[in-house]
Order: sequence, then structure tokens, then C-alpha cells
Amino acid sequence: MLDARAVKTQEIKDTYLEKPLPLGWGFFYAPVFSLAFGLLLLVVVNVLFPRLLFDLPFSTVLLDREGRLLGASIAKDGQWRFESSTELPQKYVKALVAFEDRRFYLHRGLDPVALTRALFSNVSQGKVVSGGSTLTMQVVRMSRGNPDRTIPEKVLESILALGMEVLTTKQEILRSYANNAPFGANVVGIEAASWRWFGRGPHMLSWGESALLAVLPNSPALMHPGRNRQQLKEKRDRLLYALAANGELDQASLRSALAEDIPLRPRELPHLSPHLLDLARRKAGGEDFGQLAGYGAMLHSLDRAIEGKGPVFKTSIDYFQQQNLNDILARHQERLQGNGIQHLSALVIDLAENKVLAWAGNRPNVGVAKLQGDEGFWNDLILARRSTGSLLKPFLYALMLEAGELLPDQLVVDIPTRFGGFMPENNIKRYGGAVPASEALARSLNIPFVRLLRSYGIKRFYDQLKILGISSLFRTADMYGLPLVIGGAEASLWELSWLFADLANQAQNRLPFKDYPISPASAWLTAMTLTNVHRPEDEASWEQFAHARQIAWKTGTSQGYRDAWAIGASSRYVVAVWVGNASGQGRPGLKGSEAAAPVLFEIFGILPKSPPFAPASGLYLVKVCTDSGYLAGPDCQNSKEQLLPRRAQESQVCPYCRTIHLDETGTRQVGSQTYPVEKMLHRRWFVLPPALEFYYRRWNGLYKPLPPLDPSLAALQSDDEQRRFSLVFPEENALIYIPIEIDGTLGKTVFQVAHRDPQSKLYWHLDGGYLGSSNDIHSIELRPSAGTHELLVMDDAGKSLTRRFTILQRPSSQ
Repeated sequence: MLDARAVKTQEIKDTYLEKPLPLGWGFFYAPVFSLAFGLLLLVVVNVLFPRLLFDLPFSTVLLDREGRLLGASIAKDGQWRFESSTELPQKYVKALVAFEDRRFYLHRGLDPVALTRALFSNVSQGKVVSGGSTLTMQVVRMSRGNPDRTIPEKVLESILALGMEVLTTKQEILRSYANNAPFGANVVGIEAASWRWFGRGPHMLSWGESALLAVLPNSPALMHPGRNRQQLKEKRDRLLYALAANGELDQASLRSALAEDIPLRPRELPHLSPHLLDLARRKAGGEDFGQLAGYGAMLHSLDRAIEGKGPVFKTSIDYFQQQNLNDILARHQERLQGNGIQHLSALVIDLAENKVLAWAGNRPNVGVAKLQGDEGFWNDLILARRSTGSLLKPFLYALMLEAGELLPDQLVVDIPTRFGGFMPENNIKRYGGAVPASEALARSLNIPFVRLLRSYGIKRFYDQLKILGISSLFRTADMYGLPLVIGGAEASLWELSWLFADLANQAQNRLPFKDYPISPASAWLTAMTLTNVHRPEDEASWEQFAHARQIAWKTGTSQGYRDAWAIGASSRYVVAVWVGNASGQGRPGLKGSEAAAPVLFEIFGILPKSPPFAPASGLYLVKVCTDSGYLAGPDCQNSKEQLLPRRAQESQVCPYCRTIHLDETGTRQVGSQTYPVEKMLHRRWFVLPPALEFYYRRWNGLYKPLPPLDPSLAALQSDDEQRRFSLVFPEENALIYIPIEIDGTLGKTVFQVAHRDPQSKLYWHLDGGYLGSSNDIHSIELRPSAGTHELLVMDDAGKSLTRRFTILQRPSSQ
């Protein structure tokens, strides 16, 4: 017994598929059409055919690295119209030809059989029920804006169809039809229709879906939510039966295709990276990437994320990593919103390819942002210039290593410091006196790095930053001044991400730039320092995670808590995060370590684990002082060998170790003038200046202060030799502004002295007038008048020091 579907298929084959006309018809029309074709071809080619070009706007389409859809914007005429750059899927082509033009591959633009059949049908029905148009003629008609159906128009379409068949291929004609046919609602073209109705590209469509899209342009009004579903399904099913009758589908495939539902409504297109899509749209509109970023020429072009000229843009983005990134940002945005923090952005770079893997220009949920009326959402904060916080410190560190002006464990000064009206403060309100440079970087201490910048040179560092890739420095070096290294500059997340990416690549000997000012050795040492970042106890888990994955990371916080940054690099990836408000509004707790770092490490958690950084080339064993970190000198008691860059051997020899002479009990310093040489004990001693020692010994219990001087020796030594105490502030010839208090009144400035003897008493004088005395904590608050002054401080042993400084007159507006 025959299957019911097989019987139905045979009926379709007998009735739905047409039989060829008798052979005699061919003898009648062939000479006529051959002559017409020859005469009209000259006219078509020379006059009419150029008018066939479609000049319709396309949607801007964003694809990931594998061609998956990331997002699209509607075309200028309000239509969803995607340009197709690939071959049409065969399922759709077979369905289309079977439904619209069965002899498409046999005719040359006109199908006399179809025209004759249409003529007989129209005459017999007494009205126009069929036009007999081929697919080629339909393409011509669409290119002319679908004018009214008249006999002259039909003749013209026929002529133009003949020309099109001569000058183009069948594949190009099919593509023109598929790209410009209406598919219901405001959807035009097979690519847009496939995504809008089925949520995937046309090459992934089933037979049922392909058949539906083949019949839909014939009656696009049928694709209306809640209406005409049965009529549309019947048209699709008739086509499926016809395809089965032609042998394109077996019975199992036919049953499966017939069981498929008709879509109820258009699907939402993906919105995985709306800000990157906006960049692509603007680029398609003629803007170049220098204008888009707003900085002119950049070392790293946005071509590292978006390729091509559009309207279809292939990107380096990975669809699934972008999805994961968006999910992470959505969770953290909910957490941050409770503190009035609305926005965050993140970038992931694949170092192996030097391409962007994921791009989130702002909070990920477009719908929520619209619902909340969040205008700041539309700011792409990857390209926004914001205060850099402490993110430039690693590069000053690396440049000074490269120049031989700093060693990783070299002690750098960390005491209260003022430069004119500028008084930097550490993020933790304490001073170490002297700390290893690597520790100062790991703990992101401001005072040591401001002092290092003064030593290195502001203009010199400014110029090197531009070479490294910071193109957003629009002020002069003098205008930025010393705050340049602790947040006084502006840069984008894009630039800063590549700054760290280049450093990580250079640390692995794979940076292509020959003129990069930091060697692999200095870059590797900097990266290793950043893998050992020290954080408070509640952040210990992040430190362990960074160590387990060997992530070199750095946070940054701008003044006023307006920007929170975290950027990290493994040997394979760079992850960069910015958190804040697009408006610039600051919020309590908006710190890099609290707001941005958790996001950073969660993103690293979804990335494949990277191998450790391989040791860089260009490292040499150099002997350094264990106590000071400087090159070991003859008076250093303890030393070690350390791998350092080539120019490290030109660095400074330890200034803090010296040989002292003690009496035979080892408790007092003596000299040969008053003590027998044969009874002396000679010891190598690590000695810091009093101002550094005052703070250093608080945090370093193993530090041993110098033994006191024997009274007989004290009388013979100068003040400089004894170095009993020193002024912490002011420095010699300091320029000082008196601070203004919150209530607008003139405040005071604090002068401070460090003394080796905690029991000493100090006496303070200003310009010859006595001010008072101090014990233990030696500081005094003053409000000197504008002008130059001289401060004199004397201890109870009669030793004194003087310091000249100038109080600056504030402008009247202040």
C-alpha cells in the first residue's frame, strides 16, 4: 500500500510541476527571439544596463572571527538588509528555482514557455493572474523600484533581462535576487531574513526553513505575527512536496521539513558588542579610525579589532568569549550599581595574534540601559580619555631599569615630600623611609615614584610615553609636571591595554618594533615584579590567583575616586578593565583594587590558562648589596648575584654601607685620634640617613642603628660626619604654598625633623626668632608670610642645621 505522502508527492508531480510544451512551439519562437535578442542586445549593453545597478543602503553587520553574527544596525532606509559576500546555500537555491523559475538554467532571461502559459491563463481568467516573469526579470523589476505592471514596463523588463543574462552569470543573478527580495516586515535579503526569522545564518537553515524563505518574497505580507500562518504553511508545504517529487528530498527529510513550525515573530538580533558595532557603522560612513579614537595617529590602530571597509565587517572577536565577558560585566554591574557606579568597560587582547578577542565598551545590557534612561551607556569607554591613576608607574620603572638608573631591589626614598604646592601621598597613610623599588611598584606607592620621576626627568618620561604609544597627551610635559606618573595624565583603555600588551610581548622576545625603548630584559623584570603584587589581606585570594596563573597586573585609581582601573597580562592574554561613571562623578570605594580587580580576575578565569613567562634574553649576573639593592661596594657586608639588564653594571654603587670603628666592647664608635687602633673592632654597617632611618626602623625590626659616638670622638667630628638629625620638610630652597582649609581660611604648613636619638630635644627658630621646642615627634606647624625664610633647628647636644625656603603668594582668586 502506498504511503499517503508518496501519493501526495505524485499528485504534486502531476499537477504542480509543469509539462514541457510541444516541440512545434520551439520552431515557431526560436528564430523570432533570436532576432530580437540580437537587435536589442546592443541597446541594452550601451544604454540601459548600467541602470540596473542596485544602489540601496545596507545594514552594518559585525561578524566574529569565524563569521558568526555579533550585531547589526538597520540600514538608512529603515530596512534590515545585509550584504551577502558568500555563495548562496544550495538548499535555498534549489527551493527558489523550483518555486520561482524551474527553467532558470535553460533560458536566457525570457522563458517563452512561461510567457505563453501566463498569456493563456490571463485570457482564460479574464484578468492578470500570472506575469510569466523569470527570476532575471524579477531582479530587473526590483532594481527599478517595482514599478506598476504595464505592457510597456513588461517589454522593458524583458529587454533588460536579456542584457543581464549576457553580461552577468546565473549565480550573480541569483545572488542579486536573494540579496534584494522582500521577506516580510522590514526585512530584505536572504541574510537578514535568515537571522531575523530563524536566528542563524542561511547556510545553517533546514529544508523547511529554506523553502519558507523561497516562497515568502512571493507573498511577504503573509509573514505577519498572528496572521496568515496556515496559508503561508500551505505554500511552503506545496514547495516541499515539489522538491521531493524532483528527488531533492527523501521521505524522511520531507516528513521532518513538513513538521517544522512557522516563526511567530522576528527574532532579536545579537547585541554582543554594540559599541564596536557603532565604530564599524561610523567607519562604513567614511570616518577613519584616527578620527573615531580622537587622538590622530595611534601606534595601535583599531584595525586590530575591526577589519574591512563594510558594510560587513569581519572582526577578531571570539563570539563565545564575548558572551562570557558580557555575562561577567552584567553581574559586576549589578554589584557596583548599589554604590552609584553605572558604567564599566573591558577589553581582552590575544597576544599571540596581537588582536582583540573581546570588546565591551560599556555595560553590556542594551535593553536595561534604555529602560533606565542611561545616556552614558552610549559612551564607548574603551576609547574615552580618563585619568591614568598609577598605571604608568611600571613604565617609568622599566625605563629606569633600561637606563641603568634603577635596580629592582634598590632602596628608594619614601618619606613625606613636598614639591612646591604639590605634596604626593601614598594610598596607605604611612611611610617606609626607604623601600625596594620593586616593592614600591608592587604596592603602588606614590611618593617613591614621584621622586623617581624627578630623578629621571619629566620631559624625558613624557617623550618616552609617546614612543611607547600614548598619543593622548595633549599638554606639554611641564604642564603635566610630577603628577604625570600618578594620574595627572589622560589616556584611553585602548592605549593603556596595548601599552601592557607590548610590554608583555617584549618580555617574551616577540615584539616586532625594533625601536621599542625597553629591552626584553627590562620588560621581563617589570612583568615579574607585577606578578608579585602585594595587597591587603582581603585581597589575598587575588594575589594567589595571579601567582597561580602568573599574571602581571596593576591597578589604578584617579583622584576623587572617578576612575578605577585594573590591567593584567599573562604570557598569552591582556585583560583591561575600567569602572566608573561616564559623567566623571566620583564615588566612595571606587578604587582599582576594589571595583576593577575582581572583574579582571574573573575574566582571566574564563580564558585558557597561559604558560609562564619565559626568561628573557639580555640578562646578566650582577653582584648587588643585599641591604640596599645597589651595586655591591667594598663596604657592603652582604651581597648576592642578580639577573639584571646590561646597563645595570653602570648603576650607582651602594651609598648606605660603610665601615665603622668600634671600641673593644663593640658599643661605641671611636677614632684613631683617641683610641688605640689595635683594640678597635672594624665592622661593615648598613646606615640610612636620619630622615630615612626615622621611618625605616619602624617597619624593619632587624635594622641596627649606628652605635653612639664616644664623647672624645664626637668633639672631633663635624655635623656632617655625625649626621645626627635631618630636616624631612622643607627641602632646601623649597617653594611652598600655604594650604587653604575647607572653610576657606588660610591653613598652616608642617615642618618636620628626624633625629637618631629618640630622647633628644630640639629647639626651633625662624628668621632668628625662637618658636619653641619638641620632644620625640619633632614637628611644628607654621604659617609664615610670603617671601624667603630661614629655619634653624638645634638639638640638646648643640648640633644644628638650617634650611632656606620660600612661601609663595597665592593668586587673589584663591
